[in-house]
Amino acid sequence: VGAKKDDIAGIGITNQRETTVAWDKVTGEPLCRAIVWLDLRTAETARQLSQHGGRDRFRAKTGLPISTYFSAMKMRWMLDNVPDVKKAADEERCCFGTIESW
Repeated sequence: VGAKKDDIAGIGITNQRETTVAWDKVTGEPLCRAIVWLDLRTAETARQLSQHGGRDRFRAKTGLPISTYFSAMKMRWMLDNVPDVKKAADEERCCFGTIESW
């Protein structure tokens, strides 16, 4: 690139903050592919939660409406749809988090 340290005024770091992964706390290995922030496979879970209290059901606690965007929806989906995640959770080996926590 040819830049010198004096040419750099700052560095920005970012990630996909709601991209969610499940991993084995013993091995540190992922239990399935991460679900990215924009993934809509959790739409049915969001719809079901919204039926009982509306989209604002958790707004008082979270400050936000129910949405497919949130990590908790992705965690629920993984538990319900990925046998390795469910097994690890049952065996207390499963960790969930966003990419920066893994």
